[in-house]
Amino acid sequence: MDRLLNIVKEDMSEIDLDIVIRIGEPARFPKPRDYAYTLVENDNGTHIIVVSPKMLRASDDRIRAIMRHELAHAQFHSENNFNHSEQDTDDYAEDIWGDRIFYDDEDLQTLRGGQYPRPLHLPR
Repeated sequence: MDRLLNIVKEDMSEIDLDIVIRIGEPARFPKPRDYAYTLVENDNGTHIIVVSPKMLRASDDRIRAIMRHELAHAQFHSENNFNHSEQDTDDYAEDIWGDRIFYDDEDLQTLRGGQYPRPLHLPR
């Protein structure tokens, strides 16, 4: 968890949000490409990124790309934009951090190169 938090901490300097990161139950991540999701607790507006335990074993490039994607979701939510697409989220992350979000052979986000933009067969 420390490695994950250190990677996210570096990227948090680009946005001004309070984020809670939680490790979720494996059952909440049933598909091989399910690594994280973002939600907002409506009672206090806290942005929460829930990560799969498998995120703790992911490469740094995968962690950074997935978490930037999730942080971009949180940034959209903070602007009351709840009607954005997954591609919009990748584009926003690219605008914020200046790196492209690629998709590897497992259809997971990475900074290392691969398919660009988001593959059409993935949820939009």
